[in-house]
Amino acid sequence: MGAMDLDAYQAARESVALIDLRSRGKIRATGPDRVSFLHSMASNDVEKLAELAGRFNTFLTMKGKIVSTFYLYKFPQHLLLDLDGQLTAKTIETLNQFIIMDEVELEDVSSDWAHFSLQGPACDEAAHSLLGTAAPEQPLHLAQGRFADDPAWVVRKADLGPQGCEVVLPRDQGDDFLSEALKLEGVRQADAEAVEALRIEASLPRHGAELDESRYPMEARLTEALDFDKGCYIGQEVVAKATYIGGVARLLCSLALEGQEVPERGTKLVNVDGRAAGRITSAVLSPRLGHPIALAYLKKAYIEPGTSLRAVLGEDRHSPAQVVKSF
Repeated sequence: MGAMDLDAYQAARESVALIDLRSRGKIRATGPDRVSFLHSMASNDVEKLAELAGRFNTFLTMKGKIVSTFYLYKFPQHLLLDLDGQLTAKTIETLNQFIIMDEVELEDVSSDWAHFSLQGPACDEAAHSLLGTAAPEQPLHLAQGRFADDPAWVVRKADLGPQGCEVVLPRDQGDDFLSEALKLEGVRQADAEAVEALRIEASLPRHGAELDESRYPMEARLTEALDFDKGCYIGQEVVAKATYIGGVARLLCSLALEGQEVPERGTKLVNVDGRAAGRITSAVLSPRLGHPIALAYLKKAYIEPGTSLRAVLGEDRHSPAQVVKSF
């Protein structure tokens, strides 16, 4: 990755960092069985979800491994899934295999929508200036505003800091929205490097780094995506057994490292005796903390905050690391 825009990074702490999420995928589910079908497929409850509200969710394989993670929002006439754009086609293909008698249709509508995130303490003022409304107070609840002559939606979603929201509006308004947002005082567009630093500081896993079909949701600590009272769904038996009986062998943890060298993805972690403890999945030099931080999957013997480890940076080169609860 290149040099970080430190002003954009700081805007997420002091004013508003604007993040372009137009690469995100969107799947619209319609038909009379849309709720019951997705409820039977997803790891979190869909049937009890209120209108104009959302919920974090996963689709799993029969073996309980992650196919995709997504946010599901309930509208009066459809459900909308917001997910990593690279997983859209795969998710639709996987779900279509299970549609037999259900009256439900899944459509890739990614090209219909523009999507932006406003992260920082002044996000509500920015959203109100742009759309005439701020996000509701409740997490993942939606409010409707307007941009130009088109309806737009704003959702309460603070994932990279204590305050934040996201805006979804028609695709052809995306460039104008971006331009108008950047005219507001204190709004700065965040580059990929700043977003990655904020993500790791927030201990958020992402697909391609911490999440793929080799991982269980419990390993990645995606407990907010799991409903243990809703009944059967694809992969539910494996999740229940791992939760209540056997557990998982590794868990995703946050690490603080000494020095200034940022370890590469896949860097081996060892304990004080040199025994393998896990591997790093993502790392960055945190501007706020002044030293490298990382996410890593660790064996359960080493997951407690305060545990001392070493990152193997090369032959005879190690960086002391400590497991932390949060950054």
